[in-house]
Amino acid sequence: MVIKETLRLYPPAPAIFRDITTDEKLPSTGHVIPEGAVMFISPWAMHHNPEVFPEPEKFDPERFRAGETARRHPYAFLPFSAGPRNCIGQRYAMVEMKIVLAKVIWNFEMFVEPGFTALPGWKLILKPVNGVRIRLEDRRKNYDNTVF
Repeated sequence: MVIKETLRLYPPAPAIFRDITTDEKLPSTGHVIPEGAVMFISPWAMHHNPEVFPEPEKFDPERFRAGETARRHPYAFLPFSAGPRNCIGQRYAMVEMKIVLAKVIWNFEMFVEPGFTALPGWKLILKPVNGVRIRLEDRRKNYDNTVF
């Protein structure tokens, strides 16, 4: 839940572009998106929509409890895009994040530098332009023979 909430606030791909290859009629409005148009999809904007995610700037991992996610449209959360052209490394990325985070949390306490705020920067991917300043303290400093 923590990883998904972090991906909601800071999706790795803040913008997705798709070429429209045939005229597409939107069932909700009847508008037609013409062939040759380029569609811009913003997971950043979708993830910060207060109608879908109340208090969108608040970090709240409980948004991703099973009951909560079932109430939302399946495409309301798109950190890796969706459909046939989604990120092929999505599952690998999720597993890797869980393993690395578990190992770091097992071995260290993490503290954000007081007064530090990460400033998101938009390029091909979203990443902080001023880095991330954290301090790690070894949890094992008072234990002998602790191995992970």
